Amino acid sequence: MFEKLIKDSNIFYSVSLNAIAIYDHKIYDRSDLDILNGAQRSFIINKLKSFGFKLVSGNRLESVEAKMLFPKNAHIASSPLDLIKYTKRKDECLILTPMQLFLYLLDEGYKNTNENYIKESMELVQKMPVNLKKIKDICQNEPFYVNFLKKYKIYDQLQVKAIETNLKNKLHIGKML
Repeated sequence: MFEKLIKDSNIFYSVSLNAIAIYDHKIYDRSDLDILNGAQRSFIINKLKSFGFKLVSGNRLESVEAKMLFPKNAHIASSPLDLIKYTKRKDECLILTPMQLFLYLLDEGYKNTNENYIKESMELVQKMPVNLKKIKDICQNEPFYVNFLKKYKIYDQLQVKAIETNLKNKLHIGKML
């Protein structure tokens, strides 16, 4: 099922974390909120329903093959990473914004010193831009922050190149629905 799902250019699947991100937009402002908007939720719910998933609660979809979970927005002032850290899950696949998945990859990559997390984070910024400037602002106290700053220029260059080429004419997801 995930093999078919990830062929969609609006979805990025992290094998390492069993989480997906839904494309939003290619341009961000530092003040943008980082939550799944209605268009992103509708998009993924409809996509998953086509694979036999059913919405069993406001934040959970299930099929015979898998369970998917939207993290709950617990606190307005929480960082996008905090929402993931405090989401209780067993084997569910998380449904995230690109920035949430990016932060999750950085955090787990730092904890586990596994290059797969860094590789996936670089692939993610080329398929779905993330708000790198905002990450510099909000993650200064995160353990991975120094490593992120060391790779910031690489992430930024990969993302800019993707926006100028592959994503040049891509519309934000709200315009696609």
